[in-house]
Formats: sequence, structure tokens, C-alpha cells
Amino acid sequence: MTDPLYWMQHLTRTRDSHWREAGANSPYRSFPDKPYFPPLVECFHSEPVVFIEKSRDLMLSWFSVGFFSHDALGSGGILQPQSSFAKCEDPFE
Repeated sequence: MTDPLYWMQHLTRTRDSHWREAGANSPYRSFPDKPYFPPLVECFHSEPVVFIEKSRDLMLSWFSVGFFSHDALGSGGILQPQSSFAKCEDPFE
């Protein structure tokens, strides 16, 4: 699965602790389809560093977690933990 947005919106679910207040049938919902998500995927793929202003209304934190979870689960893309770990020192040595 190479499209992180498709994966987030169709193959995962988020849990809404306020689902009853929202009038939903279940606490588990699909990741929303926002018009700014596709350009954000492109930005994450094309830019080495992305700065995003914090907002509780745009779901950008959840989007970022979903994007990088997808990457970490095997898309072989942006994250390369082997090189990151090699640069870390062991605090217990």
C-alpha cells in the first residue's frame, strides 16, 4: 500500500471518545476526507523538513501520526531508523 492517505481513510479507524455527544453510531470512525490532506501528503513526500502550526481543529497531529505510522509499517519511504539509531549513544554504556 503506497498511498498513506488511502490507508488512513480506508484501512484504519480512529476512536472518538465523544462519539455519543456527536451523535455517531460507533466510537470508531474513518479518518476524515479533508481537502488539504492530499497537498499535505505531497508536501511530506517532497520536503525534507515541514513546519506546521499547531491547531486542534485541522487534525494535523493525527494526520502526521498516520502518515509516519504508514511509513514505518513498511512503505520504505521517509523514515530510516537504522541510520538514526547508529547516531545515538547508549546512555547505559
